Amino acid sequence: MSSASATATAAPAQAQPSQWRPGLAAPKAVGLLCLASLWVGFAAAGAAAVALVAACDYDEACPVLRVLGAATTRALIFAAALALIAPLLVVRAAFCDGRFRLVLVVNLVMYRQAPQVPAGSMLREAVVRAFLAVFVFVLLGVIGCIVLVGLSPAKGSRTGWIGAMLVVVGEVGSMAICCFIIVPLLALKIWRIKLLPVEISGSNV
Repeated sequence: MSSASATATAAPAQAQPSQWRPGLAAPKAVGLLCLASLWVGFAAAGAAAVALVAACDYDEACPVLRVLGAATTRALIFAAALALIAPLLVVRAAFCDGRFRLVLVVNLVMYRQAPQVPAGSMLREAVVRAFLAVFVFVLLGVIGCIVLVGLSPAKGSRTGWIGAMLVVVGEVGSMAICCFIIVPLLALKIWRIKLLPVEISGSNV
């Protein structure tokens, strides 16, 4: 009699759903590594702009400029490859694990049903402000390129110097904001990403 009652009480306990939260360690690690590679690429691009003026005297064949340019290209290509790998890891986990797929779908539905953030509050976020500042510096660089290409000033002239300085300031400013504001904030956002736990019963696993 006692064994039968113990079995009867154990059966409902086993049937109760349990909360399960999938781990996102691998996609997060790939995403953070992607941001680290972007940081290296942006830093090398900013250093190349400074070296073009300070060390190379506007000589594009300067060895320092070649090294920094190669580092920028390789870092950005590596970051682009990692940016493709991170979502593939999530998709692979969703196909291979039914529990992960269920939790992912539930979280996506909850995200779509959540109230939309108004545009005014988005502009107050630091990342958005940083991107706006990058746009301003990029605009300075574009103006400098227009001065150099459109006016075709003589080498050593004041107009050419102003155009070159606009290009350098635009590139260095935008790369500095990316390295010291945007990339760290995006890394913090990736680090804080988590899926809400979902109650999963034995029939759903």
